[in-house]
Amino acid sequence: HDLISKLGDRTVEKGFYTCEGRKLMTEFIFEPEQIVLPLFTSVPVVSDFGKKCVCEGIVGATTWFKECVKTVSFEYFVVDYDFEKQVYFTHFAEKLFVHKGDVLPKGHTFEIDDLPTDFVTRMVFLSVVYYDAANGNPGLIDQQGMAGLRCLEVYSKGMDNCDND
Repeated sequence: HDLISKLGDRTVEKGFYTCEGRKLMTEFIFEPEQIVLPLFTSVPVVSDFGKKCVCEGIVGATTWFKECVKTVSFEYFVVDYDFEKQVYFTHFAEKLFVHKGDVLPKGHTFEIDDLPTDFVTRMVFLSVVYYDAANGNPGLIDQQGMAGLRCLEVYSKGMDNCDND
């Protein structure tokens, strides 16, 4: 039940100003097989309005990779969107690559050094992509479940109060 807008007057922007709307975005499944969060012992923690993300305990041994998987990449990025101007800017942290046979890191901190402090709506994402090693070069694996995307947090100016820093 929409308590913000009259019938026919709903917008994503208005939804992002509410706790419920932001929760819907962070719970949205972008892939039928969500493979991002199960790769960590706990949910990644985002801070400083997306500037930093701490991922604790990358789980499993790389021996659980499917036979064709040689490398997994983790990419943390932030999308700043201005609904009024209908423009967006994407900011990336350095990718983390884990190769089959590597010792898994106990955790990893992604950080975006030059992230602007001024934004209208900010969405924070973590993606996971599996690669093979055809001819010595990494190549995307074109199979169901071999890529995943998860929205970790949404920040909006003018939002109501709830668990959001």
